[in-house]
Amino acid sequence: MLAVSNSIETAFSRSAESYHGLATVQKSCADKILAMISRSEDPLSILELGCGTGFLTKGLLDVCPRANITAVDISPNMLAVAEEYCEHTEQVQWVECDARDYVFPTNVDFILASSSLQWMEPLEELFPKINASLAPKGKFLFMLMLKETFCELHELRRELFPDKLPFSSFREENEIENLLLKSQFKIITEEISSLERQSPSGWELLKTLSRSGLTRGPVSRGKSLLGRTELIQLAEEYSERYAMAQGGVRATYQIGLFEVEKS
Repeated sequence: MLAVSNSIETAFSRSAESYHGLATVQKSCADKILAMISRSEDPLSILELGCGTGFLTKGLLDVCPRANITAVDISPNMLAVAEEYCEHTEQVQWVECDARDYVFPTNVDFILASSSLQWMEPLEELFPKINASLAPKGKFLFMLMLKETFCELHELRRELFPDKLPFSSFREENEIENLLLKSQFKIITEEISSLERQSPSGWELLKTLSRSGLTRGPVSRGKSLLGRTELIQLAEEYSERYAMAQGGVRATYQIGLFEVEKS
């Protein structure tokens, strides 16, 4: 786990500045969570896991003005961007920590995670900690990337370089459901959606994923890395196979939204 944590921390620290302008899907996920919270009760305590550069955190300051917010992230550079983005407010306590090693508080009203849980495996260990941390009837609201995310890229990589596949893949919807129920959560809301995003070319897509910190961890890396020649081949094949009629290439994101309650 330590090697994976170091890899993810390095990736997101390197991409902290560029991430904030490139992570459009992550920004839309944060907006969706904020819209759901604004229709809910007024929480007094919020724990955000994987706050990144503060998309969700800053919105919480408006939606939940009375809440004490703790924002946790593994990357010190991400936290620095988030703190500046949130104008160094004293309403937020910033914590640099891998969420899997975090000592969770108790009686938290809301625990939130926007587009970050896929980097916090194994969820079998994390979900029970989250449940134990919540107050009675407390809520856990999160969005995460699911198995069909970047399906085009993974399909092409399996075809071109079958001996250099990633160690693992994102979770499937039913896996998340089963883990939540096993961890004693009551599922209130569940929405699965597919989003299609456009990039100018296959090479630009790979660059964007790298600059967004999405090319590290077991869902992207295997026993051996793709060399530059292989990456160029991958990009060229991608541009040809997944071209869009209006220009550029497509990339699919499969996003799961879950609102659950401590039962």
